[in-house]
Amino acid sequence: MLATTELELASQRKDEILETVAHELRNPLSAAANAAQLLALKALAPAEVARIALLITRQLGHIGRITEDLLDSARVARGELGITAAPVDLNKVAQIAAEQLRPTAEKKGQRMHVSLCAGQCEVMADETRLVQAVGNVIANAVRYTPDNGTIDMRVAHAGPFIEISVTDSGIGIAPARLESVFDRYSRQQAETGRVAAGLGLGLSLVKAIVGLHNGTVSATSEGPGQGSTFTIRLRSRHEQPEGMWLITYQTPEGDHGTLKRQFERKPDEAAAALAVREALLPGPASAVAGQGDEGVLALRQLQGLGYRIVDVQA
Repeated sequence: MLATTELELASQRKDEILETVAHELRNPLSAAANAAQLLALKALAPAEVARIALLITRQLGHIGRITEDLLDSARVARGELGITAAPVDLNKVAQIAAEQLRPTAEKKGQRMHVSLCAGQCEVMADETRLVQAVGNVIANAVRYTPDNGTIDMRVAHAGPFIEISVTDSGIGIAPARLESVFDRYSRQQAETGRVAAGLGLGLSLVKAIVGLHNGTVSATSEGPGQGSTFTIRLRSRHEQPEGMWLITYQTPEGDHGTLKRQFERKPDEAAAALAVREALLPGPASAVAGQGDEGVLALRQLQGLGYRIVDVQA
């Protein structure tokens, strides 16, 4: 009986997700289709054609972002989302992400302020993925902040770490919801009782991307109606602890990802495989990476799924 109930709940959840995806795609598709029909039916001035073309481009871009979020979420679930690490300036990441979302915020009359950190603000990271993560946090703030609200982003040193925090004057988060906001398909409910638009994938992707960088992301709020703050914390490139090793692995699709972990000495292939498995795939954690047979089992599991440890460097 319990198994039947769980299957029914899973089926209901699947139907709700499909309905949400269909709804999110319908609006931009309808807008783009209407604009295309207008171009076909009427002889328009060049300026009007350019305006309609911009509208179609914007709607197609929205569809593209929805599609990429769905694909990335599936990659996370399969442990296939990888990164390519290099020195990255977090001030630059913050500025790029802010400028991408500023037009959307301005349409709602929201004021966005960005405060950058002084001095060296570099981390070892995948710049494209970090921009995606920070952009998702800002997009979340824009979505859940009423018209004419405020959004403040701050990049600052915090000991050996660098933090990017985004604070909004939005609907806030109930204490019981602070952890679940990072779950897949999690969406906030406004005071009106209506669930906000969106797929509910943005923050789950933030958590996955930041985790791949060996960082953390957290949410704080004084409660409903009190706004919220999301903070991404990454270790400074210039404050790396001794014994940090960069593991490069290959996914089943042939892409390369990297993972940074601390070992007392250079990890062998089995220890590296265990670290990768614990980061990307569900499974029991090990107190000491690579000890006993667990590392060998992790290596076999990864190889069976099409993964390969490529290199380990200090």
